[in-house]
Amino acid sequence: MRPSQLSLKTTLTVLILTGAPLFAASITIQNPSFQAQDFTSFPGYLGGANPATITGWGTTGGAGINGNDIGAGAPFADNGTIPDGSRVAFIQGGGSLSQTVTGLTAGKQYWLQGYVNSRGPGASPLGSMPAVGVSFGGTPILPAQPIPAVGGANAYHKVNIPFTAAATSGEILISSAPFTGGDVALAIDGITLIQRDAGEVVVFNPSFEASGTGLNFPGYLPNIAGWTRTLGIGGNSAVNTAGGPFSNGFSPEGLNHVVLQNEASLSQELSGVVIGNSYRLTLDYYGRDGIAPTGLITIDGKTALSGLIPNGGGQLSLSYDFVASSSTPTLNIANLGVGADSSLLFDNISLRAIPEPASSLLALLGTTLLYRRRR
Repeated sequence: MRPSQLSLKTTLTVLILTGAPLFAASITIQNPSFQAQDFTSFPGYLGGANPATITGWGTTGGAGINGNDIGAGAPFADNGTIPDGSRVAFIQGGGSLSQTVTGLTAGKQYWLQGYVNSRGPGASPLGSMPAVGVSFGGTPILPAQPIPAVGGANAYHKVNIPFTAAATSGEILISSAPFTGGDVALAIDGITLIQRDAGEVVVFNPSFEASGTGLNFPGYLPNIAGWTRTLGIGGNSAVNTAGGPFSNGFSPEGLNHVVLQNEASLSQELSGVVIGNSYRLTLDYYGRDGIAPTGLITIDGKTALSGLIPNGGGQLSLSYDFVASSSTPTLNIANLGVGADSSLLFDNISLRAIPEPASSLLALLGTTLLYRRRR
């Protein structure tokens, strides 16, 4: 018996919000948000006037690229807000996307993150939807999950999949097939892979690798995967590499970092936090040479950093401890835009639980008693 759509969405939420999160190096994925090519011919299928392959990815079945800035248009991405940049990959009917990645450490835990959506029900029989499954190195890490359309301008479904690497390399295989029949299509965006350890709250796209590299100068993006953008006077946001026009060589984790130019902010609502427990927020930040930005970083309504951000002196790191007053706290990072043409850079965001001193003492006491018992 197949579960109802409500229970399906609940299952997907559990995959997103539970588990033991992470912290450490991200693994480079080629063309993670599918911005590398122009697909000029509607409806975006591979071949013909369009490229024959998707840069960095192998494909089977009816795959292609859609985007609201290219000639292919977005017939298969007809609802929801594209998570990163302005393009997505799609799989119509049955098919797959795959890419082999390297640089993992065997035995370490990794989290594969991405954003998915279904073509709207108006294009196929009511209730039809695709089912997405994921494997790594030939081992399934996500059983086939039906994906309902988010509708309107809502956010795509966020997916966070924990797994333990069995080797230093492996193939990411994302497959799609009709779950309830009909001419269904799956939209996919912002694929990232980061090594994660226990004790950290899930932050989506914490080092901004979902945008990939090779963005058009100077790296401005309308949407950055996992984050909500707010712009004020002269405000903009960009993703740069260490050699980008805003970066001054800054890129502490992975290849990318984010830039908030003038009055701008990014925010993300987090989940899996326990009210009354202690947590530590860490991130790396910097001010672009020139006008020093005025930064404001808040978490759970508490101010973690406020004031002028030094620039020209190298990378800075923030570590802020607090007691949670909400199970879904919001992290907000802002350049207040005081002064002309200032830019705040940040990267490498982590939120992890801090063991209570009493718990640590009990753990130590338990270890001592166990040692005595063995003696």
